[in-house]
Amino acid sequence: MEKRYRQLQEEVKRTGQDLAKLLQEFSLTEAELKEQIAADLRWERYVDSQLPEATLQKFFEEHPDWFNGTAVQARHILIACPAEADAAKKQAAHQKAEQLRQSILAEVEKRLRQSQPANAQEEQTLRQRLLVEVFAEVAIKHSDCPSKTRGGDLGMFPRLGVMVEPFAAAAFALPVGEVSAPVATPFGYHLILVTARRPGRAVKFADVKDEVREVQAERLREQLLRQLRAKARIETPAPAKP
Repeated sequence: MEKRYRQLQEEVKRTGQDLAKLLQEFSLTEAELKEQIAADLRWERYVDSQLPEATLQKFFEEHPDWFNGTAVQARHILIACPAEADAAKKQAAHQKAEQLRQSILAEVEKRLRQSQPANAQEEQTLRQRLLVEVFAEVAIKHSDCPSKTRGGDLGMFPRLGVMVEPFAAAAFALPVGEVSAPVATPFGYHLILVTARRPGRAVKFADVKDEVREVQAERLREQLLRQLRAKARIETPAPAKP
């Protein structure tokens, strides 16, 4: 811990600043900073014990599109519903999203029949165009996201670092040209339509090992937090009756 503290002192000094003044600005004592450094070191040792290199490499091989630059372009429709909403409100939001999904698919089929495509290939091409067209119309009318002004278009985004995890996971699992079932996130329920997929490049594990470790460490942290929250709920006593 002392070694890490001295390294920090040197890094701050190289920037022309004084560590003591920085601590004062952040209302931290030297002892508190050292305790934070010690906690960080304990966490790093725990991560190393839980995520050996073989585990990281296996995850990399199973999830190449997380690290190779693969991206998707998608539209979405959001039915807003805060995470703290009660079950009835969540059910109503989910139901509304599913009803919109069904109405989109029905309208696409209706317009497809009216167009009378000449062959199967023309039908498939037209179906995809109509799906984007109808989805955008419904997004403009019903979505609670500011992207509604663009017909729900979110542009291209990678697997990590842009969208919340449930949304990103659903988008990357979807085939191009298919509307998802309602996807729950902390913002509410989403319908997702992936309109394009851009393949990534070939990468070696050694080149992205640090990124893989960072991703897995964050997943490990979230798992531990979920376990702690669940334990806290179990151990919290019910309020005493008057």
